[in-house]
Amino acid sequence: MTKAGRAVRRSTGDGLSGVLTEATVSVTGGTSIGVGSFTASCTGASDKAGNPGAASASYTVVYAFAGFFSPVDNPPVLNIVKAGQRCRSSGGSPTPTGRR
Repeated sequence: MTKAGRAVRRSTGDGLSGVLTEATVSVTGGTSIGVGSFTASCTGASDKAGNPGAASASYTVVYAFAGFFSPVDNPPVLNIVKAGQRCRSSGGSPTPTGRR
C-alpha cells in the first residue's frame, strides 16, 4: 500500500535465467489525500545470472474540482462571510444540515 491507501502493483520477471530476488516498490511525493506529483520506484530485483534490475516512473494525480454548491458562488465571484456567520441561500434560508 502507499499514500492515501492506494495499492501499488509490481511484478518481477526474467525470461532467461529466472528471478532470484523480487523487486520492492516505494512511492514518494504527493499529498496525504493522494493528489500531486509522485514517483514510483522498483528496486532490489536481480536475476539468477547476477544482473540487478530497477525502474521508476513519475506521474501526477489531479483532483477534478467541479465547483462549490449553493449558496457559495464559484469564481470569479468573491464570497465574503464573517467568522462564525452561517452561509445562507439567496432566499435567506440557512444551508441544509450536513451540506458544506
